[in-house]
Amino acid sequence: MKEMLENKKGQLENLQGIVLTVVIIGIAIGVLFLILSSFRETMATTENDVTNEQVIPTDAGVYLAYNYTTTGIHCYHDLSVTSVKNATGNIVLTSGNYSYNPYTGLFWNLSSNSLYRDLWNVSYTYKSGKDSCEGVESTIDAGKAIPNFLPVIIIVAIVGILLAIVFGFVLPKAAGSKGETAQI
Repeated sequence: MKEMLENKKGQLENLQGIVLTVVIIGIAIGVLFLILSSFRETMATTENDVTNEQVIPTDAGVYLAYNYTTTGIHCYHDLSVTSVKNATGNIVLTSGNYSYNPYTGLFWNLSSNSLYRDLWNVSYTYKSGKDSCEGVESTIDAGKAIPNFLPVIIIVAIVGILLAIVFGFVLPKAAGSKGETAQI
């Protein structure tokens, strides 16, 4: 009886190594994605100019045409608005009448003046990356799918461990009085 309990303890000790390995792999993948995210902005070296893009300003905000949601523009960042004019009267608007997010391209109206609620011509610059940056972003986007499958992976691992424990204890008992596994 004592020998049988020691064998069970030996089988459970293997579980500790498996769990530790999974944790280390998870940490390594997390660090990899952190490093790739920091590379994304350093790879963005192309500066782009947009002149007189027409937008209808809203209080909630409107995305400029060349923003991070636009497909084909990789590593979008560092938006800088150079000028904003009312398109109907060609009136230059000062920076207190609008605001923007330099990382997303969201542009919104801050003015309550009806003159400033018409169509605007916005000129701006932004930085973006090329092929290498596209590869990094594709890898990061693919990595975002991993958490969706994590519960399935964990359940399969738990079922596998439970099956190994059950068959590791049941088969030796069924084989005979000596605790040997039956040969087929």
